[in-house]
Amino acid sequence: MLRHTELAVMPTYRCNARCQICHIWKYPSQRKDEITLEDIDALPEGFCRINVGGGEPTLRDDIVEIVDILSTKTDHVEISTNGYFTSRLVAMVKKHPDLRVRVSLDGLPQTNDEIRGIKNGFDHAMRTILKLRDLGAKDIGFAITISHRNSGDLVDLYHLCAHMGVEFSQSVGCHITSLKMGKKL
Repeated sequence: MLRHTELAVMPTYRCNARCQICHIWKYPSQRKDEITLEDIDALPEGFCRINVGGGEPTLRDDIVEIVDILSTKTDHVEISTNGYFTSRLVAMVKKHPDLRVRVSLDGLPQTNDEIRGIKNGFDHAMRTILKLRDLGAKDIGFAITISHRNSGDLVDLYHLCAHMGVEFSQSVGCHITSLKMGKKL
């Protein structure tokens, strides 16, 4: 039984961001090599949660169809996105109001845009969350990767999320340093 099993589905490794914490954008997938709707449909049912990430999953023209299929495999589908393609996220939430959406935000405007490498990325993320909230989305929030570059913005980001009534989820990003060689790996 899969009830306690989580699944991550990465429908693409293409990304419009140029994040300094990820670098997946340097190695984009080719559309012809990406997972198909048939592959996704062949997955078993019963996962406790399925996270759809990538790259930027909303770059897929068929992202709504992907969510349609995955929603039959679990009670909890979550999209991890940079929030740039608001209209696709709105379409998904209109069809699946219980969809969890986590928009990556790594600082206040200047810090976020430097880390994420998207001009006006902070503004896009904010507009997406506001539109989803106005639609009545039930489970939305920001996902922050904490690093030395944005640690000074964390308290303000927390207050922003609390004021907006959205989740403030965090993970920690770090460089692994070799003690023997003193070099970043």
